[in-house]
Amino acid sequence: MGNSGCNQGNAATVTSNLLPQVIAPPTLVSSGGVMSMPATIANSGCIQTNLCLTSTLVENNSLEHLTFYPNPITTKAFFEITLIETKSISISIIDVVGREIRTIPTNNLEQGKNKIAIDFSELHTGIYFCQIKSKGIIQTLKFVKQ
Repeated sequence: MGNSGCNQGNAATVTSNLLPQVIAPPTLVSSGGVMSMPATIANSGCIQTNLCLTSTLVENNSLEHLTFYPNPITTKAFFEITLIETKSISISIIDVVGREIRTIPTNNLEQGKNKIAIDFSELHTGIYFCQIKSKGIIQTLKFVKQ
C-alpha cells in the first residue's frame, strides 16, 4: 500500500528501562598519600526512542515557482518557471517504469518568468513524470497523457 509504518498516525515508540550502573571510583596512590574520587552513576532512568526518523528538507528557492499545465494533456503542455537568477535547466520525461523517454535541455533561461511549450503528441496514453533539474535541485511532477 506504500505505507512505511511511520508518520501515518502515531509513530511507534520504544521505552527501555535501564538499570543504574555504578562505576567504581579510581584510586590514585602516590608517595604523598591516597586520593580517591566519588563514585559516578551512569544510565539511570529510561530512554524513549521514536522508531520513525524525521528529517528536515531545506528548500533551495532557485526555482521560485513552477507551473505545468494542462494536466491531463492531449498534445501540448506548458511550463512556466520563475527563476531568481539566469540558469540552464534540464527537463526529463520519465515513464512509470522509470525509463527516461525524452530529455529537453534549455539553455540560459532568464531571471523572472519563463514559458516553455513542449509537444507530447508522440507519447502513448498513460501516466508520466516530468523531472526538472537545475544546479543540484530536482523537482518531479506527475502528469497524465490522454
